[in-house]
Amino acid sequence: MNTKLTKMIRLAIFTLVAGAAFSPVTAKGQGDDLVGAWDMVITFRDCDTEAPLRERPGIISFMFGGVLQEFGTGQQIPQNRTDGQGNWSRRQGRNFSSVSKSFRFNADGSVAGTAKLFRNIQVDGDTFTASVRSEIYDANGVLLSQGCATEAGTRLE
Repeated sequence: MNTKLTKMIRLAIFTLVAGAAFSPVTAKGQGDDLVGAWDMVITFRDCDTEAPLRERPGIISFMFGGVLQEFGTGQQIPQNRTDGQGNWSRRQGRNFSSVSKSFRFNADGSVAGTAKLFRNIQVDGDTFTASVRSEIYDANGVLLSQGCATEAGTRLE
């Protein structure tokens, strides 16, 4: 057999096997799986009264292996923050937790600091709800403020 054809066949087999090995364990909508991309609405809340302050859309992806990436629009000027990167884990059953971090910037482009988000997540099929606690740090790592939010997500289709 031609070596080029042999290499193509080996590559095709590797691609199929690797794709199966790294695909999510459970399928969309099985109710206890967080893996996937989600549309969400973030409701920023007063931490003392839990009164809603404002809402913003977002997208979050929970990847196989416990990595997450979130695209939030929480700041008035979205380019003043990076996308969030982080980790997630199953706590028990349909309950999960995560932590993510993004960088914040001043209007002149200098680094203002970071934001960390801590989520407690409950999944129910193709929806999730989360309570979120935020910590805002300055460029020297000093905690400036804390915030509260809730999130409601639906699987991205």
